[in-house]
Amino acid sequence: MPNRLLRDGICTSDTINFLSAEAEVLFYRLLVVSDDFGHMDGRTAILKAQCFPLKESATLGAIQSWVDELASRGLIRRYSADGKLYIAVCKWEQRARTHPKYPSPDADGSQWIDSETATPDSKLLTDCGQPAVNLRTGLGLGLGKGKGRGAAKKPLPDGWVPSAKTAERLGQEFGLRVPEDIDRYVAAFRDQCKAKGYKYFDFDAAFGNCVRGDWPKFRGGKPKLVELEKRVAL
Repeated sequence: MPNRLLRDGICTSDTINFLSAEAEVLFYRLLVVSDDFGHMDGRTAILKAQCFPLKESATLGAIQSWVDELASRGLIRRYSADGKLYIAVCKWEQRARTHPKYPSPDADGSQWIDSETATPDSKLLTDCGQPAVNLRTGLGLGLGKGKGRGAAKKPLPDGWVPSAKTAERLGQEFGLRVPEDIDRYVAAFRDQCKAKGYKYFDFDAAFGNCVRGDWPKFRGGKPKLVELEKRVAL
């Protein structure tokens, strides 16, 4: 297996800190088993064999939940190619020394499964590095053409608001009031995008990740604002 270098900033990374202990361990092991482009086989059984060959407690179901957690935090993105599932580590810095072992997310026929999630933690920009470069096109992830396969990302437009469908869905999922609570998240999302210079393919999907990850900490780690208010009223 290749050697990888972890930066000391990862110890004070908010994104890493919010991970469960098990998901954090999986993330470090993914860094080891991935190829020089930050790509690896994403099938759960293969991840079990490569990342946890000796740990019986790492069941297939548990590994799948940890993978979902890493994707929700924007540390990895899953994609499909030739009918198989793969994983790309986001913000990959490793210098390519070999030919890619796995298909690229930018290759013809490849499709992203997870929407892009901006990592709300500048420390990880140096911890995990730059997007992998596609040997076929010479382009980094996010610089090619075609939505979902390296489409050009754009800054958030002035006055952007999520679609009514997205607002309603998030309200139902997290017990948020529409539009009161959603508007608070929209304002925080706009400020974060402006301050960090975030760019996206799909703004509604990115906003959904903001709400799920509770970037502005409105829920304080609790699942639903409405439930909190009921408890306070009691």
